Amino acid sequence: MARETDRASFVTIFFRHDAAVLLTRSRGSVEADDEAFDGAWDAVTIPVDATPATVRDRLGARPEIPPDATLVEVGEPYSTPVPDGREATAVPVLFDCRSRTFDVPADATDREWVPPTEMLRRETRDGLWEAYDRVRPMPETLRTDTEHGSGYISIRAMEVVRDAAGAIVGGEDRPDDEWATIAEIADDVLAARPSMAALANRVNRILWRASDDRRAAAVESIAVEELETALRADERAASEAAANVDDNVVLTLSRSGTVLPALTSGPERAIVAESRPAREGIGVAERVTDAGIDVTVCVDAAIAHVLATERVDAVLLGADTILRDGTLVNKVGSRGAAIAAAAEGIPVYAVTATDKISPAGTPTLEDGPDEEVYDGDRRVDVSNPTFDTTPPSHLTGLITEDGILDISAVRDVADAHAERAAWDRA
Repeated sequence: MARETDRASFVTIFFRHDAAVLLTRSRGSVEADDEAFDGAWDAVTIPVDATPATVRDRLGARPEIPPDATLVEVGEPYSTPVPDGREATAVPVLFDCRSRTFDVPADATDREWVPPTEMLRRETRDGLWEAYDRVRPMPETLRTDTEHGSGYISIRAMEVVRDAAGAIVGGEDRPDDEWATIAEIADDVLAARPSMAALANRVNRILWRASDDRRAAAVESIAVEELETALRADERAASEAAANVDDNVVLTLSRSGTVLPALTSGPERAIVAESRPAREGIGVAERVTDAGIDVTVCVDAAIAHVLATERVDAVLLGADTILRDGTLVNKVGSRGAAIAAAAEGIPVYAVTATDKISPAGTPTLEDGPDEEVYDGDRRVDVSNPTFDTTPPSHLTGLITEDGILDISAVRDVADAHAERAAWDRA
């Protein structure tokens, strides 16, 4: 862990949008045959005196940080050379950005959004990859993320595989058996969130496609392709959902990367349950409000009452997993919302990319920490399930990038995912 005495002269900022990071380059002048030269590629590096513990506050008012950027990770400090030849200490940070349209430092003459592994193939500032390595997604990142939905986490899982393969390709000490090393990393990723079908299906497809070649370079290249495919599938599923709820009053709960875009572009009004205990629905409500949509927030316990007493045209749910029989596995509360909606004759749609369809017939459910529900000193047992299951009989439709799927189509997709999961680890 970093110490409070690890003062930093700079902060190296990796801005991430989708699965790409921003690199910039400045044109500088040196006495080298009296010619100007193109500088090395870099992240956005700014002078800020901070420690890992204080960097969040120190960056809060900086004009270089887009107002919609979210701080994701703060890494361990590292040493970096500065133009006067001395060594400085820098803290690497990673931000998620909603778009790629924001100002960069005025001296940047070039800017590109690229897969991070491009740093290993370009002329970059010394130590840039090592800085990114301190904030990039890892299996532990996936395990501890209780804020995001499975779509987002599955993208991060694919990045773990891509970055690990790229590091092998660009490293000086390459393992004797690249495939065995990558297979071990992939298995760690798959074990991180066993309840999330999208994570398993997307990682398995990368390894399945690369299993004939078995080189790190092939894994990296395929991961870059599959990341783009996955991101576009999520976008198309959201577009399909938005078309189905255009001008409607929609109720939802929790946070879904496919439901959120549909809420910001389609409905007349959104009712968002806060989704305890993490209350991620509050962030969803704020995002939808920012898009100009009328929003009402309610407590989870009021869902049935709201459905019975207010105009609601549809319930829109995300999906962490769809089982092969059409059962929805999603944030706890989804089942109750679907049952209450059915009692009122209100349609219920699950919005998901087909990568969330699982070959499994039974769910793998997760529990949250006890202290999220009760942290007192009495002898109280705690039940804090993260997910519940909703039978297909309570769902009006499954909206995907390929339109609305019936049970037969769900089974066909599940079978295809099962085939890809059998890639050779040996």
